[in-house]
Amino acid sequence: MRLRCLSPRPMARIRLICLPFAGGGMAVFHPLARALPDWIEPHALQLPQREDLLDDPMPRLWRDLVKGAMSALAQRLPGPFALYGHSMGAELALALAQGCEAVGAGPSHLFLAARAAPGQAPTIDPDLTDERAVLQWLEGRFGRLPASLEHPEIRALVLPALMADLRLLRGLRAARIAVRAPLVLMRGSEDPSTQPDALAGWSAFSTQVPQMETVPGGHFFINEVPEIVADRIAARLV
Repeated sequence: MRLRCLSPRPMARIRLICLPFAGGGMAVFHPLARALPDWIEPHALQLPQREDLLDDPMPRLWRDLVKGAMSALAQRLPGPFALYGHSMGAELALALAQGCEAVGAGPSHLFLAARAAPGQAPTIDPDLTDERAVLQWLEGRFGRLPASLEHPEIRALVLPALMADLRLLRGLRAARIAVRAPLVLMRGSEDPSTQPDALAGWSAFSTQVPQMETVPGGHFFINEVPEIVADRIAARLV
C-alpha cells in the first residue's frame, strides 16, 4: 500500500488524499488531479491488487487495511491535508480521520462521496465467487457501471480487486467516533444509493452538521464530472 503524489506542486497550501471506490485504482483520480487548482496537491492511496501492486494481496480484515493506510499516510504526509473518499473510499476516509485525530494530526476536511451512512449502505448479498452475479448486483444497487468494465481485458484485471474489496466491506461496522473535521457529503444526482435519507446517519460521525454537495451524474460521478468535483472541493478548502 502506497501514498502516491499525482501531480507534484511544491507551493501547494494543502494536500488532498484520494481514496478509491471498490475495485478502483489511483488512476481514477488523474482527471480530478488535473482539474484541481495549483494550491491543492493531489495524492492517491494505492491499494493492493491493482496497478503495479497487482501481486500484493488485499488484507483480509478491515482493521488491517486501515492500519496499512495509516502507515502509508504517516510516512509521506507532512503539513495540512484533506481526505476525499469515494464509495468504499468514504468508509476508509472516515476510519483514517478517526485514527489521525486520535494522534493529534487530523484532516482539515473530510469529503465523503457516493456512500450512504454506515449501516444504511446496500447489503452485500451476492455470491462473491460469481462475477456475473456481482456485476448485476452492483448495477442494480448503484446504477450504470463504468464503461471500462465492458472490456474483457480490463474486467479481468479489476474483478479480483473488486471481489476482495467487497469481502472487506461485507459486515463492516464503522466505529462510532465523531470526528472534528467538517464533513462534506457528495452525491451524484442520479445515484440511487445516496438519496438524502440514506445520508442522514453521517451526522452521528461528526461534531459538526455535515454539509451536502449534489453534482451531476451517477454513483461514479468522479469519472463523469471531475472538473465540477474539483471546483466544489476547492471552494470548501479556500
